[in-house]
Amino acid sequence: MRISFLKKGKGNLQFYIIIFLFIAGYVFFFTSNFWMPADSSANAYTVLGQEKAWNGRKVTLLRWDYSEAEQMMEVELDIKNNTFDGQNTYQFTSMERLGERPIVKTIIEQEDWVILRICNVPKRWSELLLRISVKEDSNAEHLSLYTNIKKVNRVDALVMKDWNGYRQGRFEQQITAYQKKIEQKQEEIEQQQKQNQTILEEIARLESEKIYQTEEEQEETDQIMRNAQLKADGAEDTAEQLKEEIKELEKKIRLTRQQIKEVLENDNDE
Repeated sequence: MRISFLKKGKGNLQFYIIIFLFIAGYVFFFTSNFWMPADSSANAYTVLGQEKAWNGRKVTLLRWDYSEAEQMMEVELDIKNNTFDGQNTYQFTSMERLGERPIVKTIIEQEDWVILRICNVPKRWSELLLRISVKEDSNAEHLSLYTNIKKVNRVDALVMKDWNGYRQGRFEQQITAYQKKIEQKQEEIEQQQKQNQTILEEIARLESEKIYQTEEEQEETDQIMRNAQLKADGAEDTAEQLKEEIKELEKKIRLTRQQIKEVLENDNDE
């Protein structure tokens, strides 16, 4: 009888342990977002400045700013509609990783340029989705853009601007992007020039050694030198092409600065 009681008690204990572990796991899963670091599982991220193909359009995420104090974000998009279908208005929705849905407000919406504000962002958010769909076509696929707590651009405050203010900011971003491309191309030019110089030095070395080679060896060396010269010429051509691309970017910078000047003049006139 005593043995039966002990077995029964042991069985009950195992049952309670299982129940306890189940409840503990349940609580852990549904409350971990509140006591674990917000960035512990934040991975989803859309890279700024890279075009994404979507429904015959090219969408570029230009900016994604976040003010923690205001629990607000500001997102800037460039949308090029290459279908010419006249469907240039879009629906924007947002969702945090655990299902909360911040409010999305459209500040500016033109055919190729959109600025949004995402309001009531949860204080302990980790990843946030911005979903875009075509208003006039409910059957079209949507586009998903992401940011996370680790990579979003943090600002102290989001300043509301007028149309000219946002337009000026857009032009300034374009100039910064052009300048970065110029810097990258200048680095590539240096690499091509170094490669060209290294090849020419190697060709000179091979030429100096031919005096001690047989005719057959000299023919082999000549072939190596011809191949090397082709690589040197290719490096030089690439460097020249990059220089032309830099000139084109410099023209774009001058034209964009002219647009900024016109925006400022319009501001003064108003």
